[in-house]
Amino acid sequence: MAIHITFLPSLQYLALAKIAITVYNNPRISLLVDELEELEEMCQDITCYTHRHRVQEKWLIIQEKVVNRLRRYLPFSMRKKVAGCLRSIHSEVKKWKEDHYEILSDDVNYKNFLCWKSEGTINRPLTAKELIRNKSLEAKKLFVVACTYFLISDVIILWNKISVASLKDLYHGNTNLVIRFWIERMIDDSRISWIWNTSDQQQVTSKLRPLFIKPDDSYRIRLSSFFHMLTTSDRRGYFLIKEWTDKLHHDDLRFCFNQMTENEQKEILYLCPLLVLEFHLEWPLQSIFIKMVNHMNPHVMYYQYLSPERIKGFENYKYSAIDTSPLSNYVMHPFWNQVVKLVPKWLAPNILTFTGFLLTSVNAILLAIYDYNFSASSDLDQTTPPVPRWVWLVCAINHFLAHTLDGIDGKHARRTKSSGPLGELMDHGLDSWAALFMPTCMYSVFGCGEYSCTQLRVFFILWSVHLCFIFSHWEKYNTGVLYLPWGYDISQMVLLAAFLMTYFKSYHFWKFTIPILNIGSGEVIEILIYAGTFAMSLPVSLYNIYCAYKKGELKQTSLWEAMRPLVPILLLFLSTTIWAVYSPTNILLNDARVFYWLVGTVFSNIACRLIVSQMSSTRCEAFNWLFYPIGLALLYIFSYPHHSRTEVQIAWSLLILSVLAHIHYGVCVVQQMCRHFKIHCFSLKKDEKD
Repeated sequence: MAIHITFLPSLQYLALAKIAITVYNNPRISLLVDELEELEEMCQDITCYTHRHRVQEKWLIIQEKVVNRLRRYLPFSMRKKVAGCLRSIHSEVKKWKEDHYEILSDDVNYKNFLCWKSEGTINRPLTAKELIRNKSLEAKKLFVVACTYFLISDVIILWNKISVASLKDLYHGNTNLVIRFWIERMIDDSRISWIWNTSDQQQVTSKLRPLFIKPDDSYRIRLSSFFHMLTTSDRRGYFLIKEWTDKLHHDDLRFCFNQMTENEQKEILYLCPLLVLEFHLEWPLQSIFIKMVNHMNPHVMYYQYLSPERIKGFENYKYSAIDTSPLSNYVMHPFWNQVVKLVPKWLAPNILTFTGFLLTSVNAILLAIYDYNFSASSDLDQTTPPVPRWVWLVCAINHFLAHTLDGIDGKHARRTKSSGPLGELMDHGLDSWAALFMPTCMYSVFGCGEYSCTQLRVFFILWSVHLCFIFSHWEKYNTGVLYLPWGYDISQMVLLAAFLMTYFKSYHFWKFTIPILNIGSGEVIEILIYAGTFAMSLPVSLYNIYCAYKKGELKQTSLWEAMRPLVPILLLFLSTTIWAVYSPTNILLNDARVFYWLVGTVFSNIACRLIVSQMSSTRCEAFNWLFYPIGLALLYIFSYPHHSRTEVQIAWSLLILSVLAHIHYGVCVVQQMCRHFKIHCFSLKKDEKD
């Protein structure tokens, strides 16, 4: 399907844009805008918060003036919209000035020459013609405008007005290749047939190639003026060079889109989707942003995270796991063997896996709604009402079903003869994310008050659960065998019992201390979790790795390669621990939940990449790119004093980025594997196409 990006605004939108442009050119408003531009120029050199604040204050004054001036003509809601459009109009003017700064002089009122389109953007070709009609600009600058916009008749007229000295200076100076092309063409043939024929197009193709762009080209290129004359390879070349944003006009992309073939449109979306996305967030195209996202979704979600080496590794992968847990072997597996018989054979195993994860997510969302600050189960906090009893019952049912579905998905895959690496990857990948929700749900049972733990201690509990998970897959990365930890099924049963007891007895049931030890019920859970991780999981993993080493079956050849998967985990632990412990505004006290979710999401992304590496028998990654925004956030937080709300907003921003990045990674990897193995993720139907 071709990508149509034509903008069809409503009549109300056209009217608002027209009024905003008229108001923007009003002498009194224009004077305020000139003062604003002086402030903005100061802010380019001075990054002081005070100057940025003055710019914001100036905008508020301008918008207030606009609202007052239109009070006789428009209702208040419409006046506010016009005032809002004014800022976008100003941004459009600033971009135009940036693109034409080399030809503008101080004594020229450029606003008199701006030609506007109905939707509120500058009609640049018409504006160029208006500039050329202006006699106050020198001929050399007007010639640059004519060349840039391929205004052929004006090029001919202005050519005869330029002196030889100016011409040489223009050709050898920091001009772009379009201007150099016109000068060469005029010199070679003064009697040019100005009808573009095949030979002319060949000349354009040979002279206006992307490789001729100079790093110091000062005049930006108007690519859409000659884009239709370029060959397919040269078109592609322009979009691949980094000078795209520096040397081309801001609105060129849309015009070039309209001249592209369907295949070229798809290719540019695949090559630089973020550039296209950023373009469609600019004025006035926000109204079709969702439409463009739908167009771009297939291209954005087709990113290939898996290298050919990893794909080939998946082809040779064979599942190998050992479960020695008495609870699993004598209770859970016999139960699951009976339950799986109730599942229809036409149902894909991945549906069971994903449904289980969704049920766990529903529990986390429910408790976040009714107990966001983990204080609903505390008698010390009278501002937050207790979690409704029915929520605990729903959580118990969801948790039981999620655990059951997680236990039968593999059995159902073998039952339907659809076992494969995709199912295991989805199962363990979603488990790595679910490892975040279970401890936070348990924390809501006990609360952050009496008989329980502080937010900082729960942060380390969360890390203990994460380490228990990662130790198993680190062990498999080195041994090739997944030894399922005993603590998993035990923890699932404990959490189920906690939900049920809270439903029947309320949260007051957990308000007790252990005699002699004098520790609260929540602290007992804390000790058990630490014991499960550092007394059971870690020693067993180290022992199994040691046994593989003694038998000569260790997959990694050196100590560094064996320890490599733990490097990003260590970096995440250190960075988040420093943030949690030394937070200037105590982030855990202000919003512990967003911090827990951030840590868990980044951990899951790291764990999923490790799972991909150990399943494909390839080298794992030692660094995750999400550390870049986290590092910048920490640098800002510890460098500048700020309000506690700012730190929470930074945490939320990082969480949103991490969630989107993690979902993008998961969806792209699953789709790539589905295409390679010719299967469907949520269907047993196989793709028979070659």
